[in-house]
Amino acid sequence: MTRSLAIVALIFAACSTASASGVDGVRFTVCPSGCDYTSIQDAIDDAFAPSTIVVKAGTYNENEINTSGLPYTITGEVASDGTLLTTISGANLDVDENSSVFYFNSGETSTTVIQNLIIADGNAHGYGGGIQVFNCSPTIKSCTITGNSALYRNDGSAENNPSGGGIYLSGSDSLIEDCTITSNRAQWEGSKDAAGGSGVICSDSSPSFVNCLIADNFGYNAGGAYCEYDSEARFYKCVFSGNVGGFYSAAPGALASVSGSNVSLKDCLLCDNAGADPQAPTNILGQWTDLGGNELLTDCPIPPCIADINRDGVVNGVDFAYILERWGSDDPLADLNGDGQVDSADLGLAIADWGSCA
Repeated sequence: MTRSLAIVALIFAACSTASASGVDGVRFTVCPSGCDYTSIQDAIDDAFAPSTIVVKAGTYNENEINTSGLPYTITGEVASDGTLLTTISGANLDVDENSSVFYFNSGETSTTVIQNLIIADGNAHGYGGGIQVFNCSPTIKSCTITGNSALYRNDGSAENNPSGGGIYLSGSDSLIEDCTITSNRAQWEGSKDAAGGSGVICSDSSPSFVNCLIADNFGYNAGGAYCEYDSEARFYKCVFSGNVGGFYSAAPGALASVSGSNVSLKDCLLCDNAGADPQAPTNILGQWTDLGGNELLTDCPIPPCIADINRDGVVNGVDFAYILERWGSDDPLADLNGDGQVDSADLGLAIADWGSCA
């Protein structure tokens, strides 16, 4: 993890908490053995609405998960420190136009909820490697969408389609809240070259992104988010960092709002993003509405006390304990110097910051 993203993680973590809420109804469990089901899709197919499907800790290799328009809550497990324990991975599965990890296309409303999940390594031809949403509006809460790709066939069948490595929204008013959307990309099949996607694409959509981190994504038209065809996306308390626009010369790093779209931002931080070339915007291209409290910066700010991990205004034993508990790991909050390992160097920074941050 880069130093700048580690800093952004500190800022973002102060506001982000995992949710465990669900709709009323019957609870079903999914795990490798000893639960009601071993497959998430099998649980969905057999459940009756409204139901909560609890996917126990572990990694599940599935894609094209579809709720068929029913009001289910699909939730993963969360550790006491907020770490997400349930991963749904689309790695090494068949790839076609609908092979996103989650595929919503049956009129889902806000009562269909996915939460507390890591959605990773999905691959789809054309649209949304992680999550694909067509003409419906499921709720996405407290999820990490990472390492997903939207691929473009070289046979010409999807050459001009917009995409979205992490999330593709078309005709959607979804709420995406407390999510991390990171390290997603769109690319030509069999190539490392970027194509039309980014972390998020909104097409003829008016979604709301609340308290989300959109970081380190790479796409031809925009790195972080690309909104087109009269979209009116709203971003509130979101951070865009480390996103890179691809080879289209005007591609911004963070956000593009084109083809009649007008996105709104309030209390957002945009920093350390990079356009496709020196003339391209680092942060925003196109029409947008500034609702106040936004910071559009070249570099991300350094908090006055980087060792104040729990953001209570003082560096003390609580912060020390967090570092010691994660000793030897790459935990982004405890890795204060961003070198990829929690060690004595980070403890030294905490000692230097000891006391009040005022």
